[in-house]
Amino acid sequence: ISVIFSSNYGALQIGYGGSAITVSTLGLTAIKFSVYGGAGTPAGTMAQAVINGDYGSAVSFAISANGYTTYTIPLSALGNPATITEFVIQGLNVGVPSTIYVDDIGFI
Repeated sequence: ISVIFSSNYGALQIGYGGSAITVSTLGLTAIKFSVYGGAGTPAGTMAQAVINGDYGSAVSFAISANGYTTYTIPLSALGNPATITEFVIQGLNVGVPSTIYVDDIGFI
């Protein structure tokens, strides 16, 4: 998924308003995804992962310029949701314009 940040706190939002995923029924413990820092993404660029709009439990991570990095974040660090209806990757004061690529999103 290509994401072009046109503002300093732009985001990729997936699943808003969709069917809820029940964490306990599926035995989920973490979310895993890969991010590539593309054009205009300087070293040290930061973003945060958010579940269900709980920005108080967001987990920040660094985006590698010109390379994929895989992140595995425990759901307990993201507010320990009972259900999941939305996943967001939001830039944290990123340079604009800049592009990231998000791949291999899944729950484990």
